[in-house]
Amino acid sequence: MKKIILYTFCILSMSSMAQRGINYSAILKDNAGNLLANQNVSLEFSIFQGLSQNLVYTETHSATTNENGYVSVVIGNGTITFIDGNGVSFESDRHFIETKLDSGSGLVSLGITEIQTVPYAIHSESAKRITGTVNNLSDADQDTTIKVENIADSDKVEIQSNGTTELVLDQTGLIIGSSEKAYNTSLLNSKRMFYDKEKSAFRGGFNNNENWDDANVGLYSFAYGFNAEATGQQSIAFGANTLASDGRSFAIGYETQSLGRDAFVGGWQSIASGDETFVYGDNNIAYGVGSFATGRYTYTIHPYSSVFGSGTKSTGQNSMTVGQHNLDSSNSLFVVGNGTSDTNRSNAFQVKNDGTVLLPNLANGETQDLQLDADGAVIVKPIQTKKLVLSGLNLVPEGESFEYIKSSNGLAVLQSGNWFMPINLPEGAIIKRLSFIYKDTSVANVTFSLIRTSLTTGSTTTLYTYNSINSGNTFQTINSDELTIPIANFSNYVLNMITGNNLDALRAIRVEYLEP
Repeated sequence: MKKIILYTFCILSMSSMAQRGINYSAILKDNAGNLLANQNVSLEFSIFQGLSQNLVYTETHSATTNENGYVSVVIGNGTITFIDGNGVSFESDRHFIETKLDSGSGLVSLGITEIQTVPYAIHSESAKRITGTVNNLSDADQDTTIKVENIADSDKVEIQSNGTTELVLDQTGLIIGSSEKAYNTSLLNSKRMFYDKEKSAFRGGFNNNENWDDANVGLYSFAYGFNAEATGQQSIAFGANTLASDGRSFAIGYETQSLGRDAFVGGWQSIASGDETFVYGDNNIAYGVGSFATGRYTYTIHPYSSVFGSGTKSTGQNSMTVGQHNLDSSNSLFVVGNGTSDTNRSNAFQVKNDGTVLLPNLANGETQDLQLDADGAVIVKPIQTKKLVLSGLNLVPEGESFEYIKSSNGLAVLQSGNWFMPINLPEGAIIKRLSFIYKDTSVANVTFSLIRTSLTTGSTTTLYTYNSINSGNTFQTINSDELTIPIANFSNYVLNMITGNNLDALRAIRVEYLEP
């Protein structure tokens, strides 16, 4: 029997067009190294499944080598001599192939080799490209569906799960968790996110109001969280119910608002209203351009002012306030507050615009004014309490049907009703005491109240109330306890007198105060 030395190479791939199979090629030589040129040969291929190598397929080929001893066949196109009832399933297990050659002296085995990766392209034949009019793809139980061109010429891809749209991709962007970008009560699509390609904007999280409607989505904006809203161009909002409404504004936290250009706000219910403002903390507000507020319940209104601490306020331009519950003054550069509450404000240290330094309670319980003389020496001067005396004749009735008498003794009221008198003091002044000089023989009390009205909001606040007692036939002077009532900016102060019956005479009201 002639020995055959076999030099082979096997190309295992899907052949083109409609043909299915594995390309097999070999070069045949005899034991002397001579090519088996132009010779008829027979080839047999057997495929075994699994490590136990169970025979599942056999086929034979008749072929002729060329002048170089080269032979080529396609496994799968030969004469099938055996096939397992289940066929050959390359995806289910490992497979091996045995090649046998007959050059005229019977079949000789050339060995068994495991079929590697390339032949599995035969299996990929089952995943053909989807073309034509296919609109929907569904899984076996029909609870997940991919829809293409669901609506005529809509140019979109939609994924549904259990009848609910979970993803929409079209030319305008991407939506996850809903079929619509805006909130729809019928869809209950509050939990969703989307990328708006036309505005280069992103939204994500929970939304159940109009905050994510197209009109409220700023160009190049980003909002994520619970009803976070970013309407300004290039604005960013994180957290719950936050708002960034101007260009490049940033809001983070809970119910914070960044309303100015290039403004930043973070924390809890704080507001950065002015351009280029920075606000962080609990219920802080900054209105002025370039202003800064941090801490808790701090407030600044003018440009380039800063507040730190708790309950501090600053209404002076280019000013700074630290500490807690300071006395506000519009002509201060630097203030250290040491008050205990919003109604008990005081300062430990104050520098005014003109350079005057105030040190309250420096000595003997008196407020001091520190100044420099011509030689640079420090002069300590107590700040004297000033008094403003208002005649009772200045009271004006509410309405025109009141009965009253004006005389040198003051105002006598003959019936019950409301009377008002303005108190005009400079902003930043501090009311320290109120005194009432009157005579009253009636049984009904007379009530005096000091009321502040905000000129910006119109809201009113009662700062002090005194109920008079029957004085008999003589005039008496009633002094209030020591007060600390600052005259705030943009506010109006009036004294309200309510007579229960009649009042014999109100001679005067005296206001003791400290100048700012």
